[in-house]
Amino acid sequence: MNVRHITNDAGVVRGYSLLKQLRPSHDDAQFHEQLLRQLDTGYCLLAIADDDYVYAIVGYRWCENLARGRYIFIEDFVVDEAVRNGGHGEQLFDALVELADEHGYGSVELDVGIQRQDALRFYLNQRMVTSAFHLALELTPPEV
Repeated sequence: MNVRHITNDAGVVRGYSLLKQLRPSHDDAQFHEQLLRQLDTGYCLLAIADDDYVYAIVGYRWCENLARGRYIFIEDFVVDEAVRNGGHGEQLFDALVELADEHGYGSVELDVGIQRQDALRFYLNQRMVTSAFHLALELTPPEV
């Protein structure tokens, strides 16, 4: 078991069931297509996996802006329900922090839904602090 980037369709298929635990309402075919589109536009997948099993996975982006400088933004982070509390989340989070540090990025950031109290507790235990509020205005998506 080691930390590795997922960079091909076969890896996406292996990580899919884990990401589906985090986003269960997504349609399977559209979910897979969206993951491939996101990979084409800078989304990265880092996982703790062996040849047969993905234990934990994080989807992130390399970002830079005037307000925060260079940072990694976590979009999706999930540990398989079957192995939670086994240290995989901490190991993956630490690997992502190390990756950011190695590339000279100043922080690792994310948004967490207020309903996800277990996730919030996990991130606070990883030394993260609340540094902003994320606000959103929902729009009706165009018909495709």
